[in-house]
Amino acid sequence: MVNRFHSIIDEFTETAATLCRSDVANLPVFDVFEPTLIAPALKIGHNFGLHIFGEQEWLGMGGDASVGDDLLTVVYCNFKHGGLLQSSTKLAPDFYHPLILDKSVLAHRTTFTFHGQNEMWFVTRNVPPALHAEPKNLGGVSKIREIMGSEQQNMLFKLIVENTQGISIGPLEYCCNGHIVHIGSIPQLAVCKGDSTIPKYFEEAASTIS
Repeated sequence: MVNRFHSIIDEFTETAATLCRSDVANLPVFDVFEPTLIAPALKIGHNFGLHIFGEQEWLGMGGDASVGDDLLTVVYCNFKHGGLLQSSTKLAPDFYHPLILDKSVLAHRTTFTFHGQNEMWFVTRNVPPALHAEPKNLGGVSKIREIMGSEQQNMLFKLIVENTQGISIGPLEYCCNGHIVHIGSIPQLAVCKGDSTIPKYFEEAASTIS
C-alpha cells in the first residue's frame, strides 16, 4: 500500500471519529481511494478516469479527454445533459498528483480481522461500536468479534494457498483464485491470472502445463 493511501485512510478514520464524538457540522469527508491500485486500468485507452475524477480534475491530470461508446460512458454523458461528468466527486481535491505512484513508496499497513456472519478485513479498528460482540443481536444486526494472533494468521490468503488444499475467498472471489507459479525452482504466489508481479513467460508456461 502506498503512503498516500495510508494518509487518506488515517484522515478518514480521524474525521469519522470526530463526527461520532461531537456535533461538528460541515466537516468534509473524502472517499478512501488510491488510483495506484488500479494503475493498469487507468493506462488503457478509453478508461474510466474521466468518470472517477470528473472532467476538470481528470484533464488537469493529463488524462484523455475523449470518451468511449460503452454503456457506462453513454449514461454519464447523457444523464442530465452530461451532468455526471461535470458534477463534483467525494475525492480529496488536488490530492492525486502525480496520479500513479512508484512501487518504491509502498509501505506495510496492518489489517484487522473481524468475524460476524462473514469474515471482514479492515485497515482500521474503528468499527462502529454497535457491531462489536454482545450476548445477543440488537435490531437484527449481527455482532462481531475481532480475530487476532494465530487465528488471524491461519486465515491469510498466502498461507492458505501455499500450505493447504483450500481456496481463500476474499476481494478476488468474483474473478480468480490464487495459485503457485514456479520461477525456475522458486515457487511464487500469484493472486490471480495475469498477476503483474509474475513475469508473463512463467505465467503462460504454468497455464500450458496445467
